[in-house]
Amino acid sequence: MYEIPTDEIRLTDLVRAFKKYFWHLFKWSWLLLVFCIGFGYLGYWFAAKSPWSPPKYVANAAFNAVDSKSSASGLMALAGSFGLNLGSGSSNEVLMGIFKSRKVIKQAFLTDIDYHGKMVKMGNIYLDATGLTEDFQESPILKSFRFTSNDIYNMTPLEDSLLSILYNGFVEDYMLVEYDPLAGMVKASIETPDLLLSKNMAAKALQFTTEYYTFSQGDKNRTNYMMLSRKVDSLSFEIRKRETAIAANRDVNVFNKKQVSTIDQPKLQREISTLSMMYNEAVTSREGARSAMATTAPVMNIIDNPVFSTDPIYKKKGLWTVIGVIVGFLIGTMVLILQKAINEAFKEEEQEKSKQVHPSGAS
Repeated sequence: MYEIPTDEIRLTDLVRAFKKYFWHLFKWSWLLLVFCIGFGYLGYWFAAKSPWSPPKYVANAAFNAVDSKSSASGLMALAGSFGLNLGSGSSNEVLMGIFKSRKVIKQAFLTDIDYHGKMVKMGNIYLDATGLTEDFQESPILKSFRFTSNDIYNMTPLEDSLLSILYNGFVEDYMLVEYDPLAGMVKASIETPDLLLSKNMAAKALQFTTEYYTFSQGDKNRTNYMMLSRKVDSLSFEIRKRETAIAANRDVNVFNKKQVSTIDQPKLQREISTLSMMYNEAVTSREGARSAMATTAPVMNIIDNPVFSTDPIYKKKGLWTVIGVIVGFLIGTMVLILQKAINEAFKEEEQEKSKQVHPSGAS
Protein backbone atom coordinates (compact mmCIF):
# COMPACT_ATOMS: atom_id res chain seq x y z
CA MET A 1 0.00 0.00 0.00
CA TYR A 2 1.33 3.43 -0.97
CA GLU A 3 0.45 6.62 0.92
CA ILE A 4 -0.88 9.43 -1.21
CA PRO A 5 1.01 12.66 -0.44
CA THR A 6 -1.16 15.61 0.43
CA ASP A 7 -0.59 19.41 0.29
CA GLU A 8 -2.50 20.16 3.46
CA ILE A 9 -1.00 22.96 5.53
CA ARG A 10 -1.05 22.45 9.26
CA LEU A 11 -1.46 25.24 11.80
CA THR A 12 1.96 24.52 13.23
CA ASP A 13 3.49 25.10 9.79
CA LEU A 14 1.81 28.51 9.62
CA VAL A 15 3.06 29.45 13.07
CA ARG A 16 6.62 28.38 12.19
CA ALA A 17 6.49 30.37 8.93
CA PHE A 18 5.11 33.46 10.67
CA LYS A 19 7.78 33.24 13.36
CA LYS A 20 10.50 32.80 10.77
CA TYR A 21 9.40 35.82 8.70
CA PHE A 22 8.80 37.92 11.82
CA TRP A 23 12.40 37.41 13.00
CA HIS A 24 13.59 38.15 9.50
CA LEU A 25 11.71 41.48 9.56
CA PHE A 26 13.05 42.22 13.03
CA LYS A 27 16.59 41.49 11.84
CA TRP A 28 16.15 43.96 8.98
CA SER A 29 14.10 46.50 10.98
CA TRP A 30 16.65 49.20 10.20
CA LEU A 31 15.77 48.80 6.52
CA LEU A 32 12.05 49.10 7.36
CA LEU A 33 12.87 52.31 9.19
CA VAL A 34 14.63 53.63 6.10
CA PHE A 35 11.55 52.86 3.99
CA CYS A 36 9.25 54.60 6.51
CA ILE A 37 11.45 57.73 6.70
CA GLY A 38 11.88 57.90 2.94
CA PHE A 39 8.21 57.54 2.06
CA GLY A 40 7.21 59.78 4.98
CA TYR A 41 9.37 62.55 3.51
CA LEU A 42 7.82 61.93 0.08
CA GLY A 43 4.34 62.36 1.62
CA TYR A 44 5.40 65.61 3.28
CA TRP A 45 6.97 66.87 0.05
CA PHE A 46 3.84 66.04 -1.94
CA ALA A 47 1.64 68.01 0.46
CA ALA A 48 3.97 71.00 0.85
CA LYS A 49 6.04 71.49 -2.28
CA SER A 50 4.88 69.22 -5.06
CA PRO A 51 3.91 70.99 -8.32
CA TRP A 52 1.25 68.27 -8.73
CA SER A 53 -0.42 69.39 -5.50
CA PRO A 54 -1.33 73.09 -5.90
CA PRO A 55 -3.25 74.76 -3.06
CA LYS A 56 -6.91 75.70 -3.23
CA TYR A 57 -8.13 79.12 -2.20
CA VAL A 58 -11.11 79.66 0.08
CA ALA A 59 -12.88 83.03 0.26
CA ASN A 60 -14.89 83.60 3.44
CA ALA A 61 -17.85 85.89 3.97
CA ALA A 62 -19.92 86.48 7.09
CA PHE A 63 -23.04 88.66 7.22
CA ASN A 64 -26.49 88.98 8.74
CA ALA A 65 -29.63 91.07 8.47
CA VAL A 66 -29.68 94.41 10.25
CA ASP A 67 -33.07 93.70 11.84
CA SER A 68 -34.21 90.16 11.22
CA LYS A 69 -37.64 90.70 12.84
CA SER A 70 -38.72 93.94 11.18
CA SER A 71 -37.30 93.02 7.78
CA ALA A 72 -38.63 89.46 7.64
CA SER A 73 -41.72 90.34 5.58
CA GLY A 74 -39.67 92.34 3.09
CA LEU A 75 -37.18 89.51 2.70
CA MET A 76 -40.00 87.01 2.17
CA ALA A 77 -41.31 89.10 -0.70
CA LEU A 78 -37.81 89.37 -2.13
CA ALA A 79 -37.31 85.61 -1.82
CA GLY A 80 -40.38 85.06 -3.96
CA SER A 81 -38.76 86.97 -6.83
CA PHE A 82 -35.86 84.49 -6.69
CA GLY A 83 -38.18 81.50 -6.88
CA LEU A 84 -37.65 80.64 -3.20
CA ASN A 85 -40.42 79.40 -0.96
CA LEU A 86 -39.01 79.47 2.55
CA GLY A 87 -42.25 79.44 4.51
CA SER A 88 -41.70 80.99 7.90
CA GLY A 89 -37.90 81.12 7.72
CA SER A 90 -36.00 83.96 9.33
CA SER A 91 -34.48 86.84 7.39
CA ASN A 92 -30.98 85.35 7.73
CA GLU A 93 -32.20 82.08 6.21
CA VAL A 94 -33.68 84.04 3.32
CA LEU A 95 -30.36 85.84 2.85
CA MET A 96 -28.66 82.43 2.65
CA GLY A 97 -31.02 81.43 -0.14
CA ILE A 98 -30.43 84.66 -2.03
CA PHE A 99 -26.63 84.39 -1.68
CA LYS A 100 -26.56 81.01 -3.46
CA SER A 101 -29.50 81.62 -5.79
CA ARG A 102 -29.23 81.14 -9.54
CA LYS A 103 -29.75 84.85 -10.14
CA VAL A 104 -26.75 85.80 -8.01
CA ILE A 105 -24.33 83.04 -9.08
CA LYS A 106 -25.13 83.24 -12.79
CA GLN A 107 -24.76 87.02 -12.79
CA ALA A 108 -21.42 86.65 -11.00
CA PHE A 109 -20.22 84.21 -13.68
CA LEU A 110 -21.00 86.80 -16.36
CA THR A 111 -19.14 89.60 -14.55
CA ASP A 112 -15.79 90.84 -15.89
CA ILE A 113 -12.88 91.15 -13.47
CA ASP A 114 -9.27 92.26 -13.76
CA TYR A 115 -7.50 88.93 -14.20
CA HIS A 116 -3.72 89.42 -14.39
CA GLY A 117 -4.09 92.66 -16.33
CA LYS A 118 -6.96 91.55 -18.60
CA MET A 119 -10.73 91.86 -18.21
CA VAL A 120 -12.06 88.31 -18.21
CA LYS A 121 -15.46 86.94 -17.28
CA MET A 122 -15.42 84.78 -14.19
CA GLY A 123 -17.31 82.04 -16.02
CA ASN A 124 -14.38 81.66 -18.42
CA ILE A 125 -11.90 81.65 -15.52
CA TYR A 126 -13.97 78.92 -13.86
CA LEU A 127 -13.90 76.81 -17.03
CA ASP A 128 -10.12 77.10 -17.23
CA ALA A 129 -9.45 76.54 -13.52
CA THR A 130 -11.58 73.41 -13.28
CA GLY A 131 -10.30 71.83 -16.50
CA LEU A 132 -13.63 72.09 -18.31
CA THR A 133 -12.06 74.05 -21.17
CA GLU A 134 -9.87 71.03 -21.99
CA ASP A 135 -12.86 68.71 -21.77
CA PHE A 136 -14.78 70.93 -24.19
CA GLN A 137 -12.15 70.29 -26.87
CA GLU A 138 -13.77 66.92 -27.54
CA SER A 139 -17.11 68.56 -28.41
CA PRO A 140 -17.51 70.36 -31.77
CA ILE A 141 -20.12 72.70 -30.26
CA LEU A 142 -18.14 73.65 -27.15
CA LYS A 143 -14.63 73.48 -28.60
CA SER A 144 -14.19 77.25 -28.81
CA PHE A 145 -16.87 78.25 -26.32
CA ARG A 146 -16.42 81.39 -24.19
CA PHE A 147 -18.96 83.43 -22.25
CA THR A 148 -19.64 86.79 -23.91
CA SER A 149 -22.97 88.06 -22.49
CA ASN A 150 -22.87 90.79 -19.87
CA ASP A 151 -25.99 89.87 -17.88
CA ILE A 152 -28.44 87.04 -17.39
CA TYR A 153 -31.17 88.81 -19.36
CA ASN A 154 -29.25 88.75 -22.66
CA MET A 155 -27.72 85.26 -22.61
CA THR A 156 -27.61 83.03 -25.64
CA PRO A 157 -29.46 79.68 -25.34
CA LEU A 158 -26.12 77.85 -25.15
CA GLU A 159 -24.85 80.12 -22.38
CA ASP A 160 -28.10 79.68 -20.48
CA SER A 161 -27.97 75.88 -20.69
CA LEU A 162 -24.29 75.71 -19.76
CA LEU A 163 -24.69 78.13 -16.85
CA SER A 164 -27.47 75.97 -15.42
CA ILE A 165 -25.11 72.98 -15.45
CA LEU A 166 -22.22 74.99 -14.01
CA TYR A 167 -24.44 76.41 -11.28
CA ASN A 168 -25.39 72.97 -9.93
CA GLY A 169 -21.78 71.79 -9.88
CA PHE A 170 -20.50 75.03 -8.37
CA VAL A 171 -23.00 75.15 -5.50
CA GLU A 172 -22.48 71.46 -4.71
CA ASP A 173 -18.67 71.23 -4.96
CA TYR A 174 -17.22 74.70 -4.43
CA MET A 175 -19.66 76.58 -2.21
CA LEU A 176 -20.75 76.27 1.42
CA VAL A 177 -23.37 78.50 3.08
CA GLU A 178 -24.63 77.89 6.62
CA TYR A 179 -26.16 79.79 9.50
CA ASP A 180 -24.35 79.95 12.84
CA PRO A 181 -27.06 80.43 15.51
CA LEU A 182 -24.51 81.09 18.28
CA ALA A 183 -22.83 83.93 16.37
CA GLY A 184 -26.12 85.03 14.81
CA MET A 185 -24.66 85.33 11.32
CA VAL A 186 -24.52 83.61 7.96
CA LYS A 187 -21.12 82.12 7.12
CA ALA A 188 -20.33 81.46 3.47
CA SER A 189 -17.20 80.18 1.75
CA ILE A 190 -16.19 79.61 -1.86
CA GLU A 191 -13.23 77.33 -2.55
CA THR A 192 -11.69 77.05 -6.03
CA PRO A 193 -8.22 76.33 -7.47
CA ASP A 194 -7.78 80.01 -8.42
CA LEU A 195 -7.16 82.85 -5.94
CA LEU A 196 -8.80 85.63 -7.95
CA LEU A 197 -11.75 83.43 -8.86
CA SER A 198 -12.50 82.53 -5.23
CA LYS A 199 -12.11 86.10 -3.99
CA ASN A 200 -14.16 87.76 -6.73
CA MET A 201 -16.93 85.14 -6.85
CA ALA A 202 -17.55 85.54 -3.14
CA ALA A 203 -17.28 89.33 -3.31
CA LYS A 204 -19.70 89.60 -6.24
CA ALA A 205 -22.18 87.17 -4.67
CA LEU A 206 -22.14 89.31 -1.52
CA GLN A 207 -22.46 92.53 -3.53
CA PHE A 208 -25.39 91.29 -5.62
CA THR A 209 -27.17 89.93 -2.53
CA THR A 210 -26.95 93.37 -0.90
CA GLU A 211 -27.94 95.24 -4.08
CA TYR A 212 -30.94 93.06 -4.88
CA TYR A 213 -32.27 93.31 -1.34
CA THR A 214 -31.64 97.07 -1.10
CA PHE A 215 -33.41 97.64 -4.43
CA SER A 216 -36.35 95.55 -3.28
CA GLN A 217 -36.59 97.46 -0.02
CA GLY A 218 -36.44 100.81 -1.86
CA ASP A 219 -39.07 99.67 -4.35
CA LYS A 220 -41.29 98.52 -1.48
CA ASN A 221 -40.95 101.89 0.28
CA ARG A 222 -41.86 103.75 -2.91
CA THR A 223 -44.90 101.52 -3.39
CA ASN A 224 -46.01 102.14 0.20
CA TYR A 225 -45.58 105.91 -0.20
CA MET A 226 -47.64 106.04 -3.41
CA MET A 227 -50.38 103.87 -1.88
CA LEU A 228 -50.58 106.06 1.25
CA SER A 229 -50.61 109.23 -0.88
CA ARG A 230 -53.61 107.92 -2.81
CA LYS A 231 -55.30 107.03 0.48
CA VAL A 232 -54.71 110.56 1.85
CA ASP A 233 -56.15 112.13 -1.34
CA SER A 234 -59.17 109.84 -1.25
CA LEU A 235 -59.93 110.63 2.40
CA SER A 236 -59.46 114.34 1.77
CA PHE A 237 -61.94 114.15 -1.12
CA GLU A 238 -64.54 112.37 1.04
CA ILE A 239 -64.18 114.93 3.84
CA ARG A 240 -64.55 117.88 1.42
CA LYS A 241 -67.59 116.27 -0.18
CA ARG A 242 -69.37 115.99 3.18
CA GLU A 243 -68.33 119.47 4.28
CA THR A 244 -69.72 120.86 1.03
CA ALA A 245 -72.97 118.99 1.57
CA ILE A 246 -73.34 120.45 5.09
CA ALA A 247 -72.60 123.95 3.84
CA ALA A 248 -75.18 123.62 1.04
CA ASN A 249 -77.77 122.32 3.49
CA ARG A 250 -77.26 125.34 5.73
CA ASP A 251 -77.76 127.66 2.75
CA VAL A 252 -81.10 126.01 2.03
CA ASN A 253 -82.24 126.43 5.63
CA VAL A 254 -81.54 130.16 5.46
CA PHE A 255 -84.56 130.53 3.15
CA ASN A 256 -86.75 128.48 5.54
CA LYS A 257 -87.45 125.69 3.11
CA LYS A 258 -88.83 122.42 4.37
CA GLN A 259 -86.38 119.89 5.81
CA VAL A 260 -87.78 117.00 3.72
CA SER A 261 -85.26 117.42 0.90
CA THR A 262 -82.32 118.33 3.09
CA ILE A 263 -79.65 115.99 4.54
CA ASP A 264 -78.98 114.70 8.03
CA GLN A 265 -76.25 117.04 9.32
CA PRO A 266 -75.39 115.11 12.55
CA LYS A 267 -74.72 111.97 10.49
CA LEU A 268 -72.40 113.88 8.18
CA GLN A 269 -70.60 115.38 11.17
CA ARG A 270 -69.96 111.89 12.60
CA GLU A 271 -68.64 110.68 9.24
CA ILE A 272 -66.38 113.72 8.94
CA SER A 273 -65.00 113.07 12.42
CA THR A 274 -64.25 109.43 11.57
CA LEU A 275 -62.70 110.32 8.21
CA SER A 276 -60.58 113.01 9.86
CA MET A 277 -59.09 110.45 12.25
CA MET A 278 -58.33 108.13 9.33
CA TYR A 279 -56.88 111.06 7.40
CA ASN A 280 -54.52 112.00 10.23
CA GLU A 281 -53.31 108.38 10.56
CA ALA A 282 -52.77 108.13 6.80
CA VAL A 283 -50.80 111.38 6.73
CA THR A 284 -48.60 110.14 9.59
CA SER A 285 -47.99 106.82 7.81
CA ARG A 286 -47.22 108.62 4.55
CA GLU A 287 -44.60 110.76 6.23
CA GLY A 288 -43.07 107.64 7.73
CA ALA A 289 -42.94 106.04 4.28
CA ARG A 290 -41.38 109.23 2.88
CA SER A 291 -38.65 109.09 5.53
CA ALA A 292 -38.02 105.39 4.89
CA MET A 293 -37.80 106.06 1.16
CA ALA A 294 -35.26 108.84 1.70
CA THR A 295 -33.18 106.85 4.18
CA THR A 296 -30.30 104.81 2.76
CA ALA A 297 -29.43 102.84 5.89
CA PRO A 298 -27.62 99.53 5.34
CA VAL A 299 -29.83 96.43 5.35
CA MET A 300 -27.02 93.95 5.98
CA ASN A 301 -24.12 93.79 8.41
CA ILE A 302 -21.03 92.50 6.59
CA ILE A 303 -18.60 91.12 9.14
CA ASP A 304 -16.09 89.27 6.93
CA ASN A 305 -15.51 90.58 3.42
CA PRO A 306 -13.92 88.18 0.88
CA VAL A 307 -11.58 90.97 -0.21
CA PHE A 308 -9.52 90.47 2.95
CA SER A 309 -10.75 86.99 4.00
CA THR A 310 -9.30 84.75 1.28
CA ASP A 311 -6.68 82.19 2.29
CA PRO A 312 -4.76 79.37 0.57
CA ILE A 313 -5.62 75.85 1.69
CA TYR A 314 -2.77 73.36 1.35
CA LYS A 315 -2.93 69.62 1.79
CA LYS A 316 -2.39 68.58 5.40
CA LYS A 317 1.33 67.91 5.77
CA GLY A 318 0.96 65.77 8.88
CA LEU A 319 -1.68 63.57 7.32
CA TRP A 320 0.32 62.97 4.14
CA THR A 321 3.47 62.31 6.18
CA VAL A 322 1.63 59.59 8.14
CA ILE A 323 0.27 58.15 4.90
CA GLY A 324 3.81 58.09 3.51
CA VAL A 325 5.12 56.26 6.61
CA ILE A 326 2.36 53.64 6.36
CA VAL A 327 3.00 53.11 2.64
CA GLY A 328 6.76 52.86 3.29
CA PHE A 329 6.20 50.25 6.02
CA LEU A 330 3.96 48.15 3.77
CA ILE A 331 6.32 48.33 0.79
CA GLY A 332 9.37 47.59 2.98
CA THR A 333 7.60 44.61 4.54
CA MET A 334 6.66 43.24 1.12
CA VAL A 335 10.22 43.66 -0.15
CA LEU A 336 11.77 41.86 2.83
CA ILE A 337 9.23 39.03 2.73
CA LEU A 338 9.76 38.61 -1.00
CA GLN A 339 13.54 38.64 -0.51
CA LYS A 340 13.25 35.97 2.21
CA ALA A 341 11.01 33.81 0.04
CA ILE A 342 13.37 34.05 -2.93
CA ASN A 343 16.38 33.12 -0.79
CA GLU A 344 14.59 30.07 0.61
CA ALA A 345 13.52 29.02 -2.88
CA PHE A 346 17.16 29.15 -4.03
CA LYS A 347 18.29 27.13 -0.98
CA GLU A 348 15.69 24.44 -1.62
CA GLU A 349 16.71 24.29 -5.26
CA GLU A 350 20.38 23.87 -4.29
CA GLN A 351 19.47 21.13 -1.81
CA GLU A 352 17.54 19.25 -4.48
CA LYS A 353 20.48 19.49 -6.87
CA SER A 354 22.83 18.29 -4.12
CA LYS A 355 20.65 15.24 -3.44
CA GLN A 356 20.63 14.39 -7.13
CA VAL A 357 24.44 14.63 -7.40
CA HIS A 358 25.13 12.82 -4.10
CA PRO A 359 22.25 10.40 -3.52
CA SER A 360 22.08 8.93 -0.04
CA GLY A 361 23.69 5.52 0.47
CA ALA A 362 26.06 5.86 -2.51
CA SER A 363 29.48 4.11 -2.01
